[in-house]
Amino acid sequence: MQKKNIIRLSVILIVLVIIAVILNSDLFDKSSTMKKPERLFEIDSAAVDKVVFEHKGKTLVLKKSANWRLEEPVDYLANNSYVYNLLSNLKNYKILSREGENPDNLQIFGFQDTNTFKLTVFQGETQVGSMLIGKPRTEGAAQVYIKNLEGNEVYLADGIIYSYVVRQDFNEWRDLNIFSVPKGAIKSVEYIYKDDSFKMVKDTLGRFFIGKDSVSQTVMDGLLNLFSNFNTQTFKDSTIGDDVKFDFTANIEWDKITTVNMLKYGDEENYRYIIKVSDTKQLFDVDKNFSTLIMKSRKELLGK
Repeated sequence: MQKKNIIRLSVILIVLVIIAVILNSDLFDKSSTMKKPERLFEIDSAAVDKVVFEHKGKTLVLKKSANWRLEEPVDYLANNSYVYNLLSNLKNYKILSREGENPDNLQIFGFQDTNTFKLTVFQGETQVGSMLIGKPRTEGAAQVYIKNLEGNEVYLADGIIYSYVVRQDFNEWRDLNIFSVPKGAIKSVEYIYKDDSFKMVKDTLGRFFIGKDSVSQTVMDGLLNLFSNFNTQTFKDSTIGDDVKFDFTANIEWDKITTVNMLKYGDEENYRYIIKVSDTKQLFDVDKNFSTLIMKSRKELLGK
């Protein structure tokens, strides 16, 4: 009888030890049962007028005026749809769970110094909140790990699409559109190369001619579509001299004259073009494949 009691007590003791080990191990984080907030901070997306990103020592400032613009590192029109997607995510996401507060586990959730994005939101020039953004959860299409600036508590947020909030290249926040000319408004297009120049002029029936020769409708439609939504591939944050000789110029006549100048640079296999457009100081950068869309020879335009 005494032996049976000893066995029972031993079993109970072992069970208690196992429970104690589990409760105090990293396999079970007691903090996950603690109360979690719905969001780290609340915003009124219509009232937000500034968003600041900090990453790897660089700062991006988005500022709202008539439209959203980049204020830092350059002054340029932002992609407004990207900003609206960001604000919608910040307004509507919800915290699903509290993942823990063990500082040794921060790197697991993407909170190492080199990769962490810091996001700060302002309304009426008043800061309403900041957060650190870790990595996306692989199992969730719109789930990201986030935390406050202070403390080690990590939360899993649902409703934040990582690519809407985190852009490794800050240039991606810029609006790629350079200009848009309605197709029907274009009256003529003049092309100037170093060894040739000619002008495509529209007649009363909407057909384009170079002199007396008609321009291929297919090729011309491609150009008109290009000019109706003329986008860059990336940006060149530098300057070029006023006396530079461009490799190609296009003068597009519609309600005004929009001039596109292109300057070739790089080696013969991997050359690119710097684009300078009238009415903007910003320079643009495109590859050789893009150049073939606009730089058409007289022979190509006549379909010969």
